[in-house]
Parts: sequence; structure tokens; C-alpha cells
Amino acid sequence: MNRLTPCRKLSRSIFTSNSEIFKQQKKANLERMVAMLKKEVPNTLKTQLPFDYVDKNVVLRIFPEKLPNVPVIKTNTMYFSVSKILTVIIRNFILSSRVKLHIQQVNVLENSTGLSDAVFDEAESRIMLNKDRVSETESLSIGLFERSTKVVIKWRTCVDGCSHLHTSRTVDSDMGAFRISNLNLYDLFINHSFSEVKKEPDTLHLERVMCGVFVFELSENNDKIKVQTIDDVELVETDTKDKDTDEMKTVKGAY
Repeated sequence: MNRLTPCRKLSRSIFTSNSEIFKQQKKANLERMVAMLKKEVPNTLKTQLPFDYVDKNVVLRIFPEKLPNVPVIKTNTMYFSVSKILTVIIRNFILSSRVKLHIQQVNVLENSTGLSDAVFDEAESRIMLNKDRVSETESLSIGLFERSTKVVIKWRTCVDGCSHLHTSRTVDSDMGAFRISNLNLYDLFINHSFSEVKKEPDTLHLERVMCGVFVFELSENNDKIKVQTIDDVELVETDTKDKDTDEMKTVKGAY
């Protein structure tokens, strides 16, 4: 007479073991992902994220809160191309090419469910139309997907005197020093409008710092970046000519 109970116990044991292995793998992948981002994000203006960490259908969202009509970028080819364009604009007209991103804070918002490919694919049409966040509730405060594990990085660029700059200043871009307080960053980043960008000789006492937030949403296994959001970006110019009355200006169009 066959006894099925041991088989059931064995099956249950195998399932439990596989589930635990998956959890441990996700945890290890998340640790590797966070370590990679901490290493690579400071060099974002010069180098791109490692290809192996970026999903082939990755989504890039630029200023989604302030500029909801800006189309999202999809696929890794477009992701890397647009990222390169943005960094070239920054290095050529806004900041010194020696500037690095100083990480101010890293928050990991872990979700036990995870972002499955099925959920991601199902939401594709809404993503491309740049609709509201893909959320089952109204409580989601950051990111695109409610179920995704997120790595949120707050950053700012170098200030004058930072060792990364050597002898250059924050305003010494590759094309020269420009005064851009009268420009709209939206035109520069989105429309690539450079007609109003002109060299300004009186930049000797000008310091320029950019700050913002990156939100990386990860795959179900935490081994790929499925979504990156660039938001809360501000560009602050400080005129240090009179140290007693430093004047700080937030550039128009900073998001």
C-alpha cells in the first residue's frame, strides 16, 4: 500500500526550500544593486550605469511631477542615448566636467511582492502615455509602481573648492563659463534650445550647484533596473562677490 504523506511532506519541504533560496537571492541581489549604485552614481556625468544592471525594457522618467507631459523613454537603447545627451548638455554648458555627484542620502524601500514582468508588461500602455502612477491605492508617494522595491538616492554636485574640481570652478563647463540664471532648464534639457546660452565674462565669483533625486525601481529579483525617475532637480547659483551678502538664485525651470 502506497503512502502519500511522506511525498507531500517532501514536496512541501522542497517548496519551502526554494522559496527561502529565492528570498536569499533577492536579498543578495539588492545588496549588490545598492553597492553598484553607490559606486556608479557619483560618476553619472562621465560614465553610464553598467549595461548588465539595466533591463532591456527600462523606463526613464524625467521631471514627471512638474512636467507630466514630457514623454517617457523606453528600452535600454533609448535610456543610454538620452542619458548621454543630458550629461553632455550639463558638461558643455552648466557645470565643470570634473564635477561629481555627492550622495546625500540612500533609502531602500523594499517590497516583499516585487515587480514582476507580467505586472510591468501589463502597465506598458499606461507608462507610454505617461498616465498616473501604476498603483492599486492612492497612498504611493514615490516612483511608478506600488509593488516595486525602490532605491532612492538624494544627491548634489560639487561646490567650489571640492577636491574633485582640482583648480577649476563649478561653472567652468567644457564650452566655457556661462551665466544661465536667465535661462529655462526645461528648454535646455528637453528642447535642446541653446540660442540664449552665451558666454558671460563676469562669472569669476559665481558658484553653481545642482541637486536632485534618483528613484530606481527594481525587477522582481532585484537584479535589474526597470524604472529610473529623475525628479526634484534644482540648479542654484550663488554670487560670492560680496561674502557678507551672498545672493542665491534658483535657476528658472529647475524641477
